[in-house]
Amino acid sequence: VGVYTFPHRTFQEYLAACYLTDHDYPELVADLARGDANRWREVALLAAAKAARGTAVAIWSLVDALCYRAPDDPAYAAADAWGAHLAGQALLETANLASVSERNQPKLARVQNGLVHALRSSSLPALERAGAGRSLAKLGDPRPDVLTVDGMAFCYVPAGPFTMGEGKELHLCDLNYGYWMGRYPVTNAQFGAFVAAGGYKEAGYWPEAEVAGYWRQGEFKRRWDERWRRGPAAYGEPFTLPNHPVVGVTWYEALAFVRWLSGHARQWLPAGWAVRLPSEAEWEKAARGGEEIVTSPVIGRLGAGLAAAPEVVRQANLEPRRTYPWGEEITPERANYDDTGIAATSGVGCFPLGASRYGVQELSGNVWEWTRSLWGSDYQKPSYGYPYVATDGRENLAVGSSDLRIIRGDSYYVNKTLVRCARRFRYFPLNWNFNLGFRVVVSP
Repeated sequence: VGVYTFPHRTFQEYLAACYLTDHDYPELVADLARGDANRWREVALLAAAKAARGTAVAIWSLVDALCYRAPDDPAYAAADAWGAHLAGQALLETANLASVSERNQPKLARVQNGLVHALRSSSLPALERAGAGRSLAKLGDPRPDVLTVDGMAFCYVPAGPFTMGEGKELHLCDLNYGYWMGRYPVTNAQFGAFVAAGGYKEAGYWPEAEVAGYWRQGEFKRRWDERWRRGPAAYGEPFTLPNHPVVGVTWYEALAFVRWLSGHARQWLPAGWAVRLPSEAEWEKAARGGEEIVTSPVIGRLGAGLAAAPEVVRQANLEPRRTYPWGEEITPERANYDDTGIAATSGVGCFPLGASRYGVQELSGNVWEWTRSLWGSDYQKPSYGYPYVATDGRENLAVGSSDLRIIRGDSYYVNKTLVRCARRFRYFPLNWNFNLGFRVVVSP
């Protein structure tokens, strides 16, 4: 002691891993890591890799020791959430996931379910939940509401007035119909279903883009594109992970998706209803709530049918002008914005504490979201781009590609003042970005 020191902590961690693979492996290293992941995470991952060099079954024995309880076990605690998180990381670093034996399939499923539970709870801090979401995407996310369109989840927003805007733009807006708002932004997996179904090839989904000269013979071209293509822009991981919001899509691509989905879901939709991009008003009411609120969110699945007017229990709303979907204060546990430190998109469902009173999640942060509304500074009449076009209403889909559309919600790299419910911005419909996606609404 005092004579020799290690110049880097990794040497300590590696030698500790060497020791622990020979002494009470895997129980001791698993107990240490589950109890204090910040101190023992690297030791556990190094021990997994070292042990697996001797025999492939060693990694699965460690996974079993890290993640041995199911989330529905009454004894399930924070240590179990950490165990599932570390087990997922160890599997991705060490295991051969292309060939998982029948004996190990239940262990993999237990890790997957543990990761889903970690996303939906507050057992892990936001940065770790985002990491768990990335692991889940690579191991196989079992959530149908995230990876399929038939399982897509929606939250009911009842008819009635709400306070829209802020400052001198504050006004009462009355939506005289109820509607279903997508619980999450559309994911890469869900948009991928549209691509796989030939969505870029079907002219009926692209009339506005075709008139503007940006769709032809089954291919689409964005502003500044050098080539025609049949899919969204690809920014690499984590942006392209299946459970992350799709990004790199223009307004025209989002519009084509909702038309395809509306046709796909026709058998489940109420008569006279369709899947659309939300209007700016629909988006903001879903975020900040109305003059009355539901006492508990009403959640539905697209493939299970969405009622035109489901039963809701209401109560007086004493906070008709919420700053954020959940209230007046923001912390990194509620949204993916700059203070959270993720610095990229996160898998949907990572921020359950950020839900609006209707149950809609991630309306603040993560990605900007396209709406169908034209930009207008007074919330009533559209202010057109270049050139100016004479038309009526803010929901006209046929105006040119130089007319600005509203985007809402802001994204992962902005500060807390920019993820407010009333924050609004505009973008040309042919533009795209690595922080711009969309969600859908089912409405009359």
